[in-house]
Amino acid sequence: MASGSLCRVVQHCRLVQHCSKRCLQTSPVYQKNIRSGIPKSTVKRNIPLTYETAQYPYQIGVTKSWNSWHTSNLHEEEGASEAAMEDELIRKLMRGIWGRRLMSECIIKRRFNTVTLVFLANQFGKMGELSFLVGFTEELFSHLLKRPVNIEMQTVPENPDSSFKHV
Repeated sequence: MASGSLCRVVQHCRLVQHCSKRCLQTSPVYQKNIRSGIPKSTVKRNIPLTYETAQYPYQIGVTKSWNSWHTSNLHEEEGASEAAMEDELIRKLMRGIWGRRLMSECIIKRRFNTVTLVFLANQFGKMGELSFLVGFTEELFSHLLKRPVNIEMQTVPENPDSSFKHV
């Protein structure tokens, strides 16, 4: 009888030891570096990046500027979520209206009740088309946002050398 209970105790110890090895992890956790916002490199390095998109997210405020300038994020200020939603709406509509003419990110500056959009645009086509797009965009956003909208745009020639680096 004693040897039978001893066998059961040994089997129980082996089972507990096996479960503890399988269920309890004693090695340190593998921490991967987070790569969100960092462009993935390709084998042929044929994807062009502008200066702003080539900068890493942790360099915001050092070599890269903020894309939205407003004071809604200060302590006890109201309208931070509305400003973020308006910024996203502005960026999506700018990509839709301007299409391939938009060469850079749209920087949105809010001063008092005025919204100012700053960006680079291509020079291809007639200048009349460009001035129509500027006027149309200002009017559309003024009606949507119910406040004055100004556009500060700089035109640059369409040039394959406008890319900062290739990944």
